[in-house]
Amino acid sequence: MIGGGVPTRGTCASVCVPIGNRPGRSMNRVITIGQLEAAINRARMAQPASGPESTLTREVSALGGIYGRLIWERKDRIELEALSQTEQIALQLWLPPEVE
Repeated sequence: MIGGGVPTRGTCASVCVPIGNRPGRSMNRVITIGQLEAAINRARMAQPASGPESTLTREVSALGGIYGRLIWERKDRIELEALSQTEQIALQLWLPPEVE
C-alpha cells in the first residue's frame, strides 16, 4: 500500500481477506452504483491501464464487471452475497473508507 491506504499494483492473493472477515472493518450488505463508481475511480487512479492494449488490472476488471451487470440489469444497487469472492475482494480493496 502507498500513503492514504491505497493498494498498489499487483495481486492481492496473499494479503486479501474477504469482506466481513477483516478486523475492525465491515461493509454494508448492499453496494450502490455510486459507491461502485467511487471504487472504480479510486482503483483506476492508482492502477491505470497499462501496455499497448491498455490492459486493466484484475481488480479494476472485476469492478467493471459488476458495473456492467448493474447497467445491464437496470439496477442501482447489488447485494454483496450476489458477488463472487474476487469481486468482493476488489471492493474491499478499493471502496473508499468513508462509504464502507
